[in-house]
Amino acid sequence: MLTHFQIDGDDPVGALSQRMFQALIGYVVDIEFRAPADYTGYPCEHVYVVRVDDDGDVVVCEMNDDGTPAEHSTVAIPQNIIYRTFISVGNRS
Repeated sequence: MLTHFQIDGDDPVGALSQRMFQALIGYVVDIEFRAPADYTGYPCEHVYVVRVDDDGDVVVCEMNDDGTPAEHSTVAIPQNIIYRTFISVGNRS
């Protein structure tokens, strides 16, 4: 069974969220948005966190077929539309 680490929250200032997302740089995550209207075509399943921009946007990219990040194709997602983030942290036996 796969174990997940989940980040929930509503940080109006964004400072805590920004630090949490910076900790996820280099990891593959799943993102859930606050409302279906927020999705607007952002990738959200098995995306690689590339960086967090100065304005707080979380920059992600999709994965290539071979499981490597497609870093030539990045998307900046505003933190205020991200409701929940999941990261797989290993197997639980």
